[in-house]
Amino acid sequence: MGMVKPTLGKYRNPLSATAKKLKKDGANESPQKAIRTYNHSDQYVSDVMKHYNAYKDNVKWVKAGIKDPDKLGKTQGGTSGGGDIEDFKGDLPKPDKSKYGVTYPYGQCTWYAYERRKELNLPVETSFGNGGDWGSNAKAQGYKVNHEPKAGALASFPHGTFGSPAEYGHIAVIEKVKKDGSFIVSESNVKGLGVISYREFKAKDAETLNIIHGK
Repeated sequence: MGMVKPTLGKYRNPLSATAKKLKKDGANESPQKAIRTYNHSDQYVSDVMKHYNAYKDNVKWVKAGIKDPDKLGKTQGGTSGGGDIEDFKGDLPKPDKSKYGVTYPYGQCTWYAYERRKELNLPVETSFGNGGDWGSNAKAQGYKVNHEPKAGALASFPHGTFGSPAEYGHIAVIEKVKKDGSFIVSESNVKGLGVISYREFKAKDAETLNIIHGK
């Protein structure tokens, strides 16, 4: 019996057929519909959208007209703070991102703050939420929260303060407190997703921040 050669038939140009099917299902109308074409579960769509919403911060900042990310946090409500570090080269830690896992969404401020605290043997919970909510959530879970900067503590930026997104706020790690009360923080996603950078804040800026210590 001879071998039957397969024919293309309905399998011809499968990419085109798939594209037409996705368009028909509304995949090009919104992220939610695009996700739903692959998995109709409401829970699946919700889970994916949580990550989508977390990662779209950078786009929102650009659309808001922030042309220079370096200026984020320098002024807010008449309070200055958040200057780039110029004179501390070689005197700041160099976190090893290669050893970091994935808990909070990768590259976000929350991801870095969680991993940096773990690196300092000062672990925190994975349930603190957005950066601006870490202060209240940490306090509710037994952590000491005040306005006193200390090396190793976390600085939670209330929503919309110091250039942080109004919807999410921000979280950073205090690396050094100077004699005059000013302090230096390390953080992620101010200059780009997963980019770790440093800023210096004035002593009076701590009055706005929620400083998270230990339990």
